[in-house]
Amino acid sequence: MTNLQIAECRLDRRRIALVAAAKALFIEKGYEGTTLGDIVERAGGSLSTLYKLFGNKDGLLEAVISQGSPSGDMLIADALSVGCTPQQILYRLAQSLHPHFLHPDTVAIVRIVIARSMAEPNFARQFFERTSTRTRTALEAMFEGW
Repeated sequence: MTNLQIAECRLDRRRIALVAAAKALFIEKGYEGTTLGDIVERAGGSLSTLYKLFGNKDGLLEAVISQGSPSGDMLIADALSVGCTPQQILYRLAQSLHPHFLHPDTVAIVRIVIARSMAEPNFARQFFERTSTRTRTALEAMFEGW
């Protein structure tokens, strides 16, 4: 391994640790109650690394959201990949979504996203564009294909 590969590997491990710490602290203390210092203290590393990887606290929240579970469009693609009837595909899709959205961690993160969206309309718009729009587009394509 080269020095660059070692550094990238170390940075990937730090990214994973920071996201895990942020998720746990956001759930435990809430988004507003969690400081970047709290996250660095739990995960290790430095504030400069956190800023380098995520830009700010909202960037870290986005990483928690995106790394927490498969996206809606990915779940739809997975359900479609089995090549069954529309009824079977919808059932498979519902079965994959149901446990995810009822998981206590997911419920807590969704509440944080809603609160953050109310406080920061720009965050809401970006979140919607990165998540809901892709899922809606995948659903539209699935239904049009039928």
